[in-house]
Amino acid sequence: MIAAQMDQNNIVINRIVVDSLDDLPNLISGEFANIGDQYNPNAKTFEPVAVFVKIPQEVSVIQAKLAIIDAGLMPDVEAFISTLSAREWLYWNTSLSFKRDHPMIEKARIALGITKQQIDDLFLLAENSK
Repeated sequence: MIAAQMDQNNIVINRIVVDSLDDLPNLISGEFANIGDQYNPNAKTFEPVAVFVKIPQEVSVIQAKLAIIDAGLMPDVEAFISTLSAREWLYWNTSLSFKRDHPMIEKARIALGITKQQIDDLFLLAENSK
């Protein structure tokens, strides 16, 4: 039988084949378990643990522009840039970094017709761009 081995928080830390659930400590029937799931003993179910992803609040300009290119948004962004005021254009062209909460980021999001989640995804992509 397939067994799930749990840690002290009922998180599945291993799936193994055993003859009996008594073979090792903290084993339960784990046919539907995945490593990292949390076991709910009341419902006798395994549930994925929510993963918290921290959105970077600031990325370098080169990281941001690489993410925009990788996402295929550069033509749309360039069209948006052509509509900017002189102050906004200066921010885009001379900043060393872009901050997630800067008003121009929200203005760009609305103009590009993308969601806040997509902006967050761009910041995550930017953080990992090289």
